[in-house]
Amino acid sequence: MKQKRNSLTEYEVSIIKNLLERPEKYQNQEISGMINRYRGDASKDINAGRISNIKNGQIKKYLGIGSADNAATDAFLSTYNSHKIIITDDAAHISETTLAKLLPLAKDSTTHLDIIETDQIECKKGFSLPIKTIAAFANNKGGYLVLGVVDKTWEIVGIKEAKIKSFDFNQLNQTIRSNLGIEIEVKRKVLDFVGKKVAVFHVAPAHTKPVIFAKDGDDTAEGKIYYRYIGEDRLITASDLSKIIEDRVRNLSETVLNKHLSRILQIGIENAAIMDISTGEVEGKAGSFYVDEKLLPDLKFIKEGEFVEKAGKPALRLVGEVQSNTAPLQFIKEEVFKIYPYSYKELETEVKKNKPLIKQYEFNRIIKEEAVKLNKEYSDFLFTNKLHAENYANSGKLPSSAISRYNEKALKFILSKL
Repeated sequence: MKQKRNSLTEYEVSIIKNLLERPEKYQNQEISGMINRYRGDASKDINAGRISNIKNGQIKKYLGIGSADNAATDAFLSTYNSHKIIITDDAAHISETTLAKLLPLAKDSTTHLDIIETDQIECKKGFSLPIKTIAAFANNKGGYLVLGVVDKTWEIVGIKEAKIKSFDFNQLNQTIRSNLGIEIEVKRKVLDFVGKKVAVFHVAPAHTKPVIFAKDGDDTAEGKIYYRYIGEDRLITASDLSKIIEDRVRNLSETVLNKHLSRILQIGIENAAIMDISTGEVEGKAGSFYVDEKLLPDLKFIKEGEFVEKAGKPALRLVGEVQSNTAPLQFIKEEVFKIYPYSYKELETEVKKNKPLIKQYEFNRIIKEEAVKLNKEYSDFLFTNKLHAENYANSGKLPSSAISRYNEKALKFILSKL
């Protein structure tokens, strides 16, 4: 059976359980970041809430999976750590061409850069990689830490080569994990300006945003989100946070939508339909029908179904077995559709076939003024559940989810009024 997009394998669950037991006390966000990096596909990302569910035994299918042994988890961590910080000299963001454009020398100078403060460049005189700046860059569109250049004056003072060579990338990796709980990709390039070494570190945008601090620091606080603005790292504004969330939701929606579109193309548009599980409406190219609302809480899948054509129109009858939590059920929901075959839009279409020049407002006026919708002789309602129907019968108040259906008498009546 094809694995669901965001389901976890037994191996992943066993690793998660071992990480939760370890004395290092890995945070949920950190563990989800490890699993996401291990998967290497943003469309298969899981969130920290899944880790919390496993920790609290809230996912039944994972309860029987044991914790991995320490050796297996150590192997997982070594693989994970080996690609956490990527140091390449030929990456596009730190290529010679890119950096030459990004960090040009000032006119007639070999000691100063011709740059300005931006939301993508941060200069430091010494060898310093502030975790706050890394997080801020990661929450925006990424950026460059330029070490060996004085901020504001852009004077090139350089970094000692021994300092560059002795820098510990594993330590940077651990600092990022400890403070942010996720992986952030960092690349390095060393430039030479007339014998002075300048170390340029490119911080990529975070794989999953927003990046949130997992603990307090000297100038950071647990639970805070920092964002890169022109010339500074500061707490994110409400509008920028909203944009991050909107982008994340949109990306997720696009991923899910692409998955469904791919499936539709596989089986053919003419064979596909969409079911609204809140109302029971199933709509496809061949027409639409409704699943009995009594079945919706227990509905899992349709074993067998078919459309029955009659006089060029679907009879809107679905016959088959439905697997519920108790026993197979059979359902037929067709009486309303037999007696009242037209939806509001279909009724309007039929009217316009006979009266092509009719305006929309004229059609709407007759429906409203003649109370066609409320007249059982012409119309009836489909309710999403029995409670809505009972409330309407008792109070006369129509729920917004109710759907009107119309019959041939309604069609003839409206035509007679035009």
